[in-house]
Amino acid sequence: MQGFFMAVLSLLHPLLIAVQSPSIQQSASIMNRKKKIKTILTKKLKKTQKREAPKNSNKPRYISKAERAELEASVNRPTESQDLSE
Repeated sequence: MQGFFMAVLSLLHPLLIAVQSPSIQQSASIMNRKKKIKTILTKKLKKTQKREAPKNSNKPRYISKAERAELEASVNRPTESQDLSE
């Protein structure tokens, strides 16, 4: 009887190993899924970093025509201390 079980086990042993370990296709699909998830997440990360980054840090801030006129008027306007001294 023991010899019979050993014979059956020896016949089923390769099948048991194949069932327990994932096949090459399964492991490849798992790797493809991981790669796909990783690429999606890196794309999202790059997109948010690009959105949050300053556009051109070397470029000076735009000053509108009204603000320039106001600044020029404040510079040309005499201060109170100069008015008192004259």
